[in-house]
Amino acid sequence: MIVLSIVALVIAAAMHLILGVAIITAIALFLGLEGTILLASALSPPYEYMELERPNGFLKRLRWEFTIGRSLNYPVNYNPVFFYGGLLLLAVSFVLSAIPG
Repeated sequence: MIVLSIVALVIAAAMHLILGVAIITAIALFLGLEGTILLASALSPPYEYMELERPNGFLKRLRWEFTIGRSLNYPVNYNPVFFYGGLLLLAVSFVLSAIPG
């Protein structure tokens, strides 16, 4: 998640420095991306409690998630701080994007 936050910061900074968008727009973009990252991280499967070993490699793991992984019917871990924090950042992003810059 830290890597995704750094990527969001780099994208927002590049939009401001290279394309010359207003700083308020770049901040709104960063908050929107960060809110999306937090919302996506709020629900996660409990890999530490699963009996089956997941394969190595990104494509093999992705294929495993959609074939074997979804048939396991395991409950998901819910992080309310990430969920509501992501919603808050998205709401602030929408408000900031409405301000003319």
